[in-house]
Amino acid sequence: MAKNIKFSNLDRKKSIETLSKTKYDLVVIGGGITGGGIALDAASRGLKVALVEKGDFASGTSS
Repeated sequence: MAKNIKFSNLDRKKSIETLSKTKYDLVVIGGGITGGGIALDAASRGLKVALVEKGDFASGTSS
């Protein structure tokens, strides 16, 4: 099962270091409805997924 890791702007440097030290099958840029859906689908299929979002998850409008 996928682990949820919460990152904030306060620990951006630490977040980048953590992401760079880990191998992922898929990196999704953008946490809108499309990016979130793709990340969820890939994780449910057993892929190791990183979702990278510049703000709060799903905080903006989506396509």
